[in-house]
Amino acid sequence: PAPTLLERVSAVLARRYYDRDFRSTELPRLTREFLPTARQADNPAAQRAVVREFLARFSVSHLALLSRSGYDHMRAELAAVPTPTVGFQLARRDVRGLDRYFVDWVLENGPGARAGILRGDELVQIDGLPVGSHPRLDWSLDDPALPDAPQHRILCEEGETLRLTLRRSPTDVRRVIVETERFSGWDATVASVRRIQAGGMTFGYVHLWYIQLEGPARLLRQLQRTRFRDCDGWIVDLRGRGGSMDEAERVIAELVPGAPERPLVLLCDANTRSAKEVIAHEVRARGAATIVGERSAGAVIPASFRAVSEDAVLMYPSMTLGRYTRALEGVGVVPDVAAADVLPFAGGADPILERALEWLGGDVRCRS
Repeated sequence: PAPTLLERVSAVLARRYYDRDFRSTELPRLTREFLPTARQADNPAAQRAVVREFLARFSVSHLALLSRSGYDHMRAELAAVPTPTVGFQLARRDVRGLDRYFVDWVLENGPGARAGILRGDELVQIDGLPVGSHPRLDWSLDDPALPDAPQHRILCEEGETLRLTLRRSPTDVRRVIVETERFSGWDATVASVRRIQAGGMTFGYVHLWYIQLEGPARLLRQLQRTRFRDCDGWIVDLRGRGGSMDEAERVIAELVPGAPERPLVLLCDANTRSAKEVIAHEVRARGAATIVGERSAGAVIPASFRAVSEDAVLMYPSMTLGRYTRALEGVGVVPDVAAADVLPFAGGADPILERALEWLGGDVRCRS
């Protein structure tokens, strides 16, 4: 018989997984444990469920089964290439034993934001059909071993019209039309740049949705010389996925000047991961920033990729980042100033940003 999806995943890990001791001892044992269930799985979704449970036993990040579409999207984001999108992702939450989907990661000036969709809205239906069983709902993007809420994209083509049913609160049901278009996290980062007035002071803000292969460091350098030049302080938002370690090093160099003249805050949450965790860890260690928000994901080990079927790509760690992996993998970055995120029915509220502005205002007054 043809090998199961589990066997194909296991074969890749047996050759390439970074931990040689694990792959010579634990991997064969886990494969034997899950193989009978995998052979009984009679459809692709059931086979993926077995693999997900299998991967959750590794207790490591950057180990997940991605759809081909999800993998292509990830590569495009790293290269700052726009792809068809609704401009937001969904976080799946278990509410009293039921899967519910809440709008998360609303890209600034993206299709969803322009349609009036707010972070925290519950998405109930897409074109009249329930979200959880809708063919537009992509596979989750999360690592099975991590506790963060699974994230899902909505699959679409450019120029489509999607009719969405949302709940802004348990009793406030809304129907919104979203016109899909090509857009990217880089487009949203550029659109996020603004000056925020708070307490009689001015703070610069930029949201680095991804650490692309190039671009973020250059943008930070430009902002320091132009729009943020006369600000009382500034905020770099590191919430969202990670990205390129090479570019992360360049970002660190931009955020750690010889003698910082204005306070810098880095925003983190439970989804902040990978290269962004290295940025937060390193910039703080050099005394250049205060971190506000939540403990980060603790996902600091590089990802490699290998196709395991026509529509599935395995993301897995084949190496480490040395001291950064030892310090942060499974641990995360603990904030200096704690602020809890909210999602369900948040109405677009951002308590982490609000706490950062409050802290900055107090710090500036102390310095003056």
